[in-house]
Amino acid sequence: MRLPRGSARNAFELISSLLPGSVPTDETDTAIEYHCLDVSQPVVDDLATEERAYAQALIPGRRHG
Repeated sequence: MRLPRGSARNAFELISSLLPGSVPTDETDTAIEYHCLDVSQPVVDDLATEERAYAQALIPGRRHG
């Protein structure tokens, strides 16, 4: 987890809860704990990719789209 606790992380948790098969259930300073239906899937890698994309969207002054 690269996003610090706060509104950006909260928004990421909300968005990631919409992904099929995974629900955020708890967090620490360095991680978000997820309940996953299919642990044979690359859930950690997929969420890390989503987090990087989300974090890029938050860079001030950068145009997207």
